[in-house]
Amino acid sequence: MGADRTEEVRTGKRRIMIIEDDPDMIELLSLIVRRGGYEPVAALGGQEGVRKLQELGADLVLLDLMMGDMSGWLVLQTVKGDETLQHIPVLIVSAKHQMEDPSQAEAFAHLFEGYLVKPFVVQDLLSQITEALS
Repeated sequence: MGADRTEEVRTGKRRIMIIEDDPDMIELLSLIVRRGGYEPVAALGGQEGVRKLQELGADLVLLDLMMGDMSGWLVLQTVKGDETLQHIPVLIVSAKHQMEDPSQAEAFAHLFEGYLVKPFVVQDLLSQITEALS
């Protein structure tokens, strides 16, 4: 058992993986997640996010859609296509213009538990996290 897993067991906090390519947004989401009583783990971009999920696991993923190295849609497909990760709930936290194609959203709707538009209300994010983890 790695140090990260041991820490999770010891603290009893649920781990939330933040997959985002904006360091400022990672910092903000990490602060919100921590204040909500969860353990944030950040991944800068989609490729790092998939790798960290495979290494560390998570109880929930907060996922941006528009990232330079790998689209959030591809991350979502990769996670949900992996037998060891597909059980992890995913909340999309992305700008409104990134969801302008309703057919794309409909095609992927069964793969994610919620969608929050940036800028968002902190309590809305925490409520969606609580609901997705229950």
